[in-house]
Amino acid sequence: MRSHLTLLAKWSKQDPAASERAENGSPVVLTVSGFPPVAIPALAGLDREDAEKALITARLNPGAVMQSYDAAVAVGVVVSQTPTAGSEVFRDSDVALVISKGPEPVVVPKLKGKTQAKATKALEDAGFKVKAKKKYSSKKKSTVISVSPNEKTAVPGSKFVITVSKGPAPPRNVSTAGDVTLSGTVVMRSFESEAFDAVDGKVRVPVLVLSAPVNVGKDEFGGPARGVKVMQLAVNTDYDAFKSEYVNRKVTITGGLFHWHTIHHCTEVLLDVGTVKRR
Repeated sequence: MRSHLTLLAKWSKQDPAASERAENGSPVVLTVSGFPPVAIPALAGLDREDAEKALITARLNPGAVMQSYDAAVAVGVVVSQTPTAGSEVFRDSDVALVISKGPEPVVVPKLKGKTQAKATKALEDAGFKVKAKKKYSSKKKSTVISVSPNEKTAVPGSKFVITVSKGPAPPRNVSTAGDVTLSGTVVMRSFESEAFDAVDGKVRVPVLVLSAPVNVGKDEFGGPARGVKVMQLAVNTDYDAFKSEYVNRKVTITGGLFHWHTIHHCTEVLLDVGTVKRR
């Protein structure tokens, strides 16, 4: 402290005076002359730039800056200062600032698989805003299937969108008149059959396991059929090449539909393969 004062002021008088005798341990009164003390301005509520400008105007120095979470003070704004406002200090003294980082992030609760009601309550209890949207899904109806944004922590007041399952989509209606485009996975399946090429009363044929069931309209052979999930594929190209290329793969096939009408047909509805695209 003495060296700091020496830089900013000088002693104008002392009592007892220099060279006078005094008892050991008795006080020495010093009279200081120089610049008058400076009152520290109030900085709380100012942003950092304005606070530092106010210090320089008051002939003080911006000192150490720390950051702290504070839910009541906006990001970048002064929360507190040291020394406090109104304190008198020498010119060019340092004033330390604490700057707000805003509200402290909190943990976002795990929501997938919860019901919409429980997920909404969990988010609101944590201080978040919630919006829900619904979509068809294989997941259980009214349960959360995704959350956006997908964050582990967030500041209170953040907005989250939860996507809630409406359950499986109702089957799409498709016609046997003209081509249709269907997606799914090609697999080989065995069926009991009286066909001449059956082995031990069974045939093994490629089928399309649909990504979503469909309702198929009637044709001259039969129908309609509802909730069709599997269709035998009528392959009109190189059969072995088709199996090698597409079995156990996800595909999109465009072709015509027709209902079972011979002993060679193994499913209620068949898909006459036209074009195939792997997905």
